[in-house]
Amino acid sequence: IKGEIFKELMRVICITMQLGNLTFEIDPDNEDGSFISSKDELSRLSDLMGVNTGDIEKSLTFRTIIAPKESYCVPLRAATAKGTCDAFAKEIYQQAFDWLVSSINEATCAEK
Repeated sequence: IKGEIFKELMRVICITMQLGNLTFEIDPDNEDGSFISSKDELSRLSDLMGVNTGDIEKSLTFRTIIAPKESYCVPLRAATAKGTCDAFAKEIYQQAFDWLVSSINEATCAEK
């Protein structure tokens, strides 16, 4: 694994690790809601992902409910938001690990 592919793999690993650095607190305006209190960590994650900080925060602290004729966002409590963040990091890691194993298997396959 070389060049751009290696850089992207390292970026994915950094994103996974950076998600673990986020901290969530109870929203003082809504005790059923939360916000990301580690703004520096959120900014670093935003740079790594190339996604706006507001979009990241909304996706990790709200759940979207889609009904047949409408959709609405429900705030997540801090513990639930942290769990959502951890699940997202695990999924990214799993996808990267699966890709890496597949790449290694393909590179070491004797049948080629």
